Amino acid sequence: MSRSEKNLLLYLVLLIGMLVFFVCIIFFRYDRFALTLISVLGSIFYIFWGIIHHVLEGRLKKEVVVEYVFLSVVAFLLFYLVLYS
Repeated sequence: MSRSEKNLLLYLVLLIGMLVFFVCIIFFRYDRFALTLISVLGSIFYIFWGIIHHVLEGRLKKEVVVEYVFLSVVAFLLFYLVLYS
C-alpha cells in the first residue's frame, strides 16, 4: 500500500468517526449525560487516531501526543461548557 493510499484510508477513518460523532450528537441531543459521554468518546477517538496516524508515518513524538491531548481536552471543555451553562 502506497503512502497516499495509507493517508487516504486514515483520513477516511477520521471522517467516518467524526460523522458517527455528529450523528450521535443529533440523535441524543436531549440527553445531557449521553452527549457528555459522546463528547468524551469523540475526544478519545481523536487522540488515538492522531497517535496511530503519526506512528504509521514514523513521526510520533511526545509533543505530538501532547498536542492531540490538549486539543481534545479543549474541545471537550468547550462542548461541556456549552452543554451545562
